[in-house]
Parts: sequence; C-alpha cells; structure tokens
Amino acid sequence: SRGFSAAAVAVAATVATPDRLVTYSPSYTVVPTFECFNACAYCNFRARRGEPRAKWLTTDSARRSLEALLARGADVREVLVLGGEVHPGSRRRAAWLELALGICEVSRSLGLLPHTNVGPLTREEMARLGAASASMGLMLEQVSDRIYRARDGPYARGAPSKDPALRLRQLDMAGEFRIPFTTGIL
Repeated sequence: SRGFSAAAVAVAATVATPDRLVTYSPSYTVVPTFECFNACAYCNFRARRGEPRAKWLTTDSARRSLEALLARGADVREVLVLGGEVHPGSRRRAAWLELALGICEVSRSLGLLPHTNVGPLTREEMARLGAASASMGLMLEQVSDRIYRARDGPYARGAPSKDPALRLRQLDMAGEFRIPFTTGIL
C-alpha cells in the first residue's frame, strides 16, 4: 500500500556462488544539499551554509541527472537521497523536506526506487518521507552516550542530531510506521 509493487522491489541484481547468494540493488546517489548543522570531527561531507558546496540541488537538476544516467543505459534501480541535515528549528526546514520529497517523486516517475537518508526527522516528516520512499535509513553511528558526550570525541564540536538516544528513537518510529529501514554502526 506504499505505492511500490513487489515486482518493482524485487528487481535486484543477483550474484550466486556455490556457497551463498548475494543480492544488491544498483543505486545512484543524489545529494539535495551538503549543508549540515552538525560539526562532526570526522566528517568531510559537510558544508557550512553559505559555502559553494552548500548550495541546494533543485528537483529539475535531479531529474536531468537521473534522465541522463538512464539515457546512458546505467543499470540503476535505486536512488539514494542522501543529504546534509538542516536544523529542525530552521525556517528553511520545510523547503528542505519538500526538496527531498520532490526528489523522491522524480525518482518514482522514472521507475526508480527512492531510499532516503537525511538525518533525524519529526513524526510528520518521517510519515511523509516514508510514504514517498521505497525505504529509508539513518546511521546510528554509535550507541554510547559516553562517546557522544566526550570532550575530545568526534562530536565535541557540536553534533546535536548525533545523540544516540535520538537516533534510536528514529528506528522505533520507523518501526511504528512500518517503514523498511536500514542502519549501521560506524
């Protein structure tokens, strides 16, 4: 009832070896923005607002990129909508969510499966993105409050959305909404 047929989801390429079966879904990453309000010590992805890399993608440019990819015959099934995180209190947050939703819509219109991984979400945001995505994801990164709060740790410069309790609540929420969800530990 999420708008994706079982046949479309099952379009994963398969590699068989004598002792195991490995499946995967060929993907392409679309980054709505590199802008992120976190300041993780290990990150080389983040761009501060105002930096050239922090410029936001448009749905039209996402469509052009995906159409060009498909025109070249790329064997892509899934679009990873992976982006920086716009602060939950930012006046730009609603536009950021609409951009992610728009990229999902463009992906679906081209027969591709959108997988969103854009950071912690409110209940309303998760419900909306969950309905627009084939699946979602969020890295737990780690689950130690001690590491998260360490003065010389990777989050010491300020990374409020990397709080392990917040991220674990996201997994619970995805379960409540019955959203297929991926995660991992760094």
